[in-house]
Amino acid sequence: MKTYMAVFTGNPSTFDKYMQTNPDPEKRKAKEREGMDAWEKWGKEHKKSIVADGGPLGRTKRGTKEGIADFRNNLAAYTIVKADSQEEASTSMRRSGEIQLIWKTCSMPILAVWTYSQEH
Repeated sequence: MKTYMAVFTGNPSTFDKYMQTNPDPEKRKAKEREGMDAWEKWGKEHKKSIVADGGPLGRTKRGTKEGIADFRNNLAAYTIVKADSQEEASTSMRRSGEIQLIWKTCSMPILAVWTYSQEH
């Protein structure tokens, strides 16, 4: 079996809309708990193929020659799985309403995810 990293994506503008349409912190917290419960249920159902649970990704920083600054992207969460093929990994990671990017991992440790910019 091979190892794959699945990255779940989300749109920053969708998050902003979610915050605006759910201004009540208690109701928002309950919705977020529902989402985490669904994630945990999915994890239990796919336990045999999961190498690392992963989880939500936090705030992003971008380093350029001008310095380091906050940066928004579409990366929302990740999970590491084992599968016989990229197609099998993609199928096992499918969840409604989400987009996943599936990468075969390298034999060397991944230390960071870099965004390349033509501005250098």
